Amino acid sequence: MIKLFLFVLLVFPLVSEATTCVKDYAGTASCVENENTAGDCETLGYSSEDVDGCTNYLYCPFNTNYKKCVAGGNELNCEELGYTTDDKSAWCSNVIECPNDTAYTACAKIDECSIGDILYSDGSCSPLSSIIHYRAYTTPIGVVYALSEFKGGVPYTTENIYTSQHGRAIALRDLTSDSTEFTFDVNNPFDNSLECVYTGLRRISLGDRDFYGNRIAKAFSDKSKNLYNGKHYTFALSDYYYLNCSGLNYTQHCGDNAPQAALAFYPPEIDKDNPRAGAGEWYIPSIGELDILYKNLTTINQVLDSMSSSFGEDATEINNTDDSVYYMSSTTRNGYLWTYNMYSGTYEIKETGFCGHLRPSLEF
Repeated sequence: MIKLFLFVLLVFPLVSEATTCVKDYAGTASCVENENTAGDCETLGYSSEDVDGCTNYLYCPFNTNYKKCVAGGNELNCEELGYTTDDKSAWCSNVIECPNDTAYTACAKIDECSIGDILYSDGSCSPLSSIIHYRAYTTPIGVVYALSEFKGGVPYTTENIYTSQHGRAIALRDLTSDSTEFTFDVNNPFDNSLECVYTGLRRISLGDRDFYGNRIAKAFSDKSKNLYNGKHYTFALSDYYYLNCSGLNYTQHCGDNAPQAALAFYPPEIDKDNPRAGAGEWYIPSIGELDILYKNLTTINQVLDSMSSSFGEDATEINNTDDSVYYMSSTTRNGYLWTYNMYSGTYEIKETGFCGHLRPSLEF
């Protein structure tokens, strides 16, 4: 209910015969004398110019090229936004805090998500068209690429189910590493000099979780949960190190590895201990999860491109050129690592000393 309340109260114009007013997220009503000019962002107090030192803008609902600075957060009126001070813990499973005063809270209904929706740090999701409203009080962290009955459940693949409260989301960018040390820096996950991450592993077998030959096809036909258990595999792989480094590049095979990088990652805009998307929540997708991502790749990349080009988000498309090989957390019987080619939609086996693209996934 809170999202609907915020959306209706704060975004849609309140129309009378002679005057149109829009109440923004600061609780301030901006009025236009003639309702036909309700879409005039300058009249409503927005500007196309940047404000020196501003780190947080509120964008005009009618034209996102216009904005106003709300950098301090003091302009937000918690009561105007629908937050109250009463205790909701006994009856609400998703209590959210007012960004300006944590004493004020609200009960946020967890919306149904769809493929291609944006997932936010508070657990909500929205279509791309609503991003300017949602990001005023929460942070975009990923794009939904799969749906399931419950968190961590087997994703829907053949069922005609188009919305759910649970599923998988893919991060907004690939992880990167240092081209000299070959290490992953959790404080700079996206902008290092090497656009791939070394596994730091070599010929690691996970036994009953390995995939090979006809077993892959059978697993898909049986809808085996092992196909989609990337988080579990990532934790398992992170416990292994390649101990015999004789004659090999030590930093590539014995340093920080890709599974550990994925588990250490969290979006820079949120807190490391965020219970939904902090460190330890992200992981390397499994063979089945990347297969679903590939099937929905056109939709996902369109959203990622628009987030960057139209809304200024730090997002990049998933690489689908002919050399775009992405890590899986699934291994083979012989201890090699499966990878997924996002150009051809095919599986490839690589030695686990390989440097590949890594885009973390998240269960919600």
